[in-house]
Amino acid sequence: MSIRFQLLLLSLGSQLLLGIAILSYFFITSPIAVMEAENSHFQRTAEAAVAVQVEADKLTIMGIGIQADAYRKAVADYEEALKGMGRIKLLLTINETMQNAVDSVVKLKQLSAMALTGINDSLNDLGRYFETNDITANSATLSSLFATANDLSLKEEQRNALSGHILNLLFALDTGNRALADTARVIREKDALVVAEIGAIRERSTLIASIILGLAFVLVTILSVLMATGIARSLRSFSQTVKILGSGDLTLRFGNSRSDENGHLGWDLDRMPESLNASLGQIQSVSAQNRGIRENLIRTVAESSSSAVEIETNSRSIRG
Repeated sequence: MSIRFQLLLLSLGSQLLLGIAILSYFFITSPIAVMEAENSHFQRTAEAAVAVQVEADKLTIMGIGIQADAYRKAVADYEEALKGMGRIKLLLTINETMQNAVDSVVKLKQLSAMALTGINDSLNDLGRYFETNDITANSATLSSLFATANDLSLKEEQRNALSGHILNLLFALDTGNRALADTARVIREKDALVVAEIGAIRERSTLIASIILGLAFVLVTILSVLMATGIARSLRSFSQTVKILGSGDLTLRFGNSRSDENGHLGWDLDRMPESLNASLGQIQSVSAQNRGIRENLIRTVAESSSSAVEIETNSRSIRG
């Protein structure tokens, strides 16, 4: 396998590991967003309960006809918020604490329902009284109704009926105010528990996701170091072998069994000493031939010199 291909695999593997780690992070932490969205129903329900309480209190100081419409709208918003609590799904499956918190808030509907029904019935009774006695509901306040109930010009039956309606409304408002206050308090307490649980889950999820990211980074680093170490070890082996070859020992071989570029380089370098040995053998053969020729030349020259001396000796003998 070539180094280029190994580097390509390392790059692709690193990207794959990091991609898996990132996807794992989002997979682990994504339910938290859903839990926070469902938890917002707690806050909306608590705010709606407080809004009903405020609008109910205004019934004691503002025109009952106008304020009754505002109160009924607040009650409709509160009931819609309670329906939102019924749409919570994920929090019910997390743990028992969250399940109990959701169930407790849903059951609060029963606590406030009777009180709200009492206020609504009292307002309806007053509305019928207003119609029967030609009283303008929008301008009628509790203080003006108290004055009307004490008006001796009215029949006692009318005054008693009006006093009863006023007392019923005040009792219903007091009951509803306490029920709504308890409802809002319980919802806030349960909301705090759910927020704490979500925070703990976020911490655990972030820790797990961070561990996965860290392991992916460590694994990529280890693979990179192993590849770099293998290449560096092969190059060091080449360097040491080249130094020995440079000192004249042509019997040494690289012996690299790698299948990448370094291995091919080792195989090519292993053939180099063989070529050098063959060349040296040829040089030695030629050198031996040259020595033989030289020795022949020396003998020939020596024989020639001996013949010349002999010829000169014979010449002197003839002249003498």
